[in-house]
Amino acid sequence: MRARTRSVVVGISVAVVLVLSGIVVSQPPPPPTYYGQVAAILEQHCTGCHTAGGIAPFSLEDPEIAVRMAPAIKYVVERGIMPPWPPGPDSPPMIGERKLSPQEKEILITWAEAGAPLGDPQDRPPRTAQPRLPDPPPHRLLTLTPPYQPQLGSLR
Repeated sequence: MRARTRSVVVGISVAVVLVLSGIVVSQPPPPPTYYGQVAAILEQHCTGCHTAGGIAPFSLEDPEIAVRMAPAIKYVVERGIMPPWPPGPDSPPMIGERKLSPQEKEILITWAEAGAPLGDPQDRPPRTAQPRLPDPPPHRLLTLTPPYQPQLGSLR
């Protein structure tokens, strides 16, 4: 019984020494996934323009398109090209600005470098409603008198 207790104590002691000396390396954390972290970032900062029918040339609402665009996302995020913020990086905080935090940049870059894994759709956080500012009232309304009538013969 003593020999068994001694071997258990020696085994625990060796494990403690290995962990404390850094010889036992823990597993790196899993990469971020589209459903786990990336979708929420894209929704908050990108899909205002990158939406079906939006002003951007492609939508990032579809996970499959986002995966295909991952190398481009990495490129533009690393260089600060996207999301665009015309006032510049040194502007004071403004309402509605679209700046990525350093953590959000790291998530997008790491995700792209890991091959853009989708992950489990169940991991997707609930979508937040994007506030839409109301259209401003017109400054002046004008009426054409007489109403404009295009001349169909002149379109040939």
